[in-house]
Amino acid sequence: MILHNKKVAVIGAGPVGLTIARLLQQQNVNVSVYERDKDQYARIFGGTLDLHKGTGQEAMKKAGLLDTYYKMAIPMGVTITDHQLNTLFTKKNHS
Repeated sequence: MILHNKKVAVIGAGPVGLTIARLLQQQNVNVSVYERDKDQYARIFGGTLDLHKGTGQEAMKKAGLLDTYYKMAIPMGVTITDHQLNTLFTKKNHS
């Protein structure tokens, strides 16, 4: 493997960072994860992982993180507006 005997830094401890770090660990890669936010309430979003069944969910499943993600995820819904902030579409997630 190309990362054999290398150290890898992952920046960001959100779903994307933790998933890639875990996948690398499973391949015996020496990986460290760095996060700038002091706790989970510092921001409500960061980079996103495509969570479609055949892509992001599959990566999280391979990493052994999918069940934990769904236990801890906060459904946020979506609102789409035009350039004047008139609401065009809203979908609220209910847990």
